[in-house]
Amino acid sequence: MDFVGVDETIQKIVTSSGLNGCFSNFIQIQLRVLMYLNTSDYYHYELIKNKYSHFSKAVAKKMIIKNIFLLIILSPFTLYVLHDTFGFTLMFVFGLSIISIIMFYIAEYKAVSFRTVSFDKDNIYIRYGLSNPTTIPLTLVNSVSRAFVTKPQSNKIKKISYGQNCNICIKLKTPIGYICSIHMNLDKPDDFIYELTTI
Repeated sequence: MDFVGVDETIQKIVTSSGLNGCFSNFIQIQLRVLMYLNTSDYYHYELIKNKYSHFSKAVAKKMIIKNIFLLIILSPFTLYVLHDTFGFTLMFVFGLSIISIIMFYIAEYKAVSFRTVSFDKDNIYIRYGLSNPTTIPLTLVNSVSRAFVTKPQSNKIKKISYGQNCNICIKLKTPIGYICSIHMNLDKPDDFIYELTTI
């Protein structure tokens, strides 16, 4: 099962509605949240040629589960304090916010399983979690190599990973905005590099 076409569909819907900028990005993410919350078949995911996953790296999913667990554990105490101090209304609003955040993380957990990094003869398509996809024209790529950076610190580096070590570095010939290189973590970095450099 592959959800690559979903990105294009969501973008068309939002673009045709006349939305743009930050609000457009927000709406696209919310549409993905709704879609992945209603997706239950994610254990039967199969990768096809030229699509590379990052979901086998258990760290990504563990970090999402940890966030959900912390929210569930800390929420009752926080809600009690808010109710006791500020009353029911603020507790109710905060409670709805917590539920929304938990739903977001559940959708993110599923999206990490589904969405992949892929490429064709023209572009590299980077999809990760619920974030909007990043498209990199191959003509802008200077090099693709293994990376051994735990936490890239430069604001010129775009890091696409859930806290784990990055194992792929894509250096650009010319910056995209302020981004000069992209670091990410794939399950099969050597295969990705080989396939991309022999395309």
